[in-house]
Amino acid sequence: MDLNDKKIKSVMTETLKELVIPRLDKIEGRLGGVETANKAIMEQVVQNSENITIMQENIQDTLLTEERIEAKIDASIRRQDDLSIKTSQLNRRVLRLETKKT
Repeated sequence: MDLNDKKIKSVMTETLKELVIPRLDKIEGRLGGVETANKAIMEQVVQNSENITIMQENIQDTLLTEERIEAKIDASIRRQDDLSIKTSQLNRRVLRLETKKT
């Protein structure tokens, strides 16, 4: 190696130490923060996905319960209508019997 090569190496080494390496350290530090934030985001996404699944199951349960309630209401209404019809028929029969007695 001649003197020029040694000077070039010296200048390159100083440049790397003073300019490049500190910048790389800053970049590395920022990447560490980004990785931490990325992990937190991924954990939140997983948690949200689980919550959505639970909510979907709850909605399905609610819909089934709603269908059962509607079926019971319909059955009650039909029974009430049937009772109203039977009551009406009995009233007519009683009225006929009362008019026949007189």
